[in-house]
Amino acid sequence: MSRFDQRVRRRLATNPDYRAGFEEGVAEFNLAAALDEARQERQLTKAELARRMGVEHAFVSRHLNHPQNLKLATLASFLESLGKRVEIVISDARPDEPTLQVVPGRRRGRRQNRPLHVDSV
Repeated sequence: MSRFDQRVRRRLATNPDYRAGFEEGVAEFNLAAALDEARQERQLTKAELARRMGVEHAFVSRHLNHPQNLKLATLASFLESLGKRVEIVISDARPDEPTLQVVPGRRRGRRQNRPLHVDSV
């Protein structure tokens, strides 16, 4: 393990604010990956997805590459254009679990092959 990895792990273990920011970034990355995976499943280019959404190609690229602070309305537009939906589940959290997770949905009664989730470090 590199010294950088060791330093990050140490900060994650000792600094709750750092850990919260880290987990939020991982969740945002996983959300963008799930959206891009859905786009590829539909065999759409980013330009075709942008046309369906009624936005510029750069808008789609920006949100897939840098998903920070994605608005719910923007997420809904992505999902509608991809023929997908989102479920928000509010449940009691355990101290050892991240607050925000992106997990795969069910597709035809089966789980997708590659789960997307926030790993606790």
